Amino acid sequence: MSSWHDRWLEKSRCLCPTLDGWKVISSGCPLHGISKITREVSADEVQKLKEDLEELQSAFNLIWKAQQRAIQMWQQKTGRGMNWPDKASLIVWLMEENESLRKQNQKLMEKASPLPADYIFYGDWT
Repeated sequence: MSSWHDRWLEKSRCLCPTLDGWKVISSGCPLHGISKITREVSADEVQKLKEDLEELQSAFNLIWKAQQRAIQMWQQKTGRGMNWPDKASLIVWLMEENESLRKQNQKLMEKASPLPADYIFYGDWT
């Protein structure tokens, strides 16, 4: 029966480039301080991992850009251009801004004049 340490090593491998190609390493990796190569990785596995990495990087980039836009909005509205809010404060601020804009929109909709009584709608003009 394997120890908890052996089971942990099985789960904590890294994919690292070596002179002989990509290999899964669980101890002795020059990049991660591990020394034993456990098995070689097929080209298909490497391609799948690269695709997964691309997908995760793409998702991260979308989130990062959205967060940067929100931070810029916060900085402009608060006048604190050299500061960054923490994520919780930023989310609370965005929710408050959203609620404020919804209320403004509702007031504008209430002020908008209703259609005249003799208005006849003939359907879609497209």
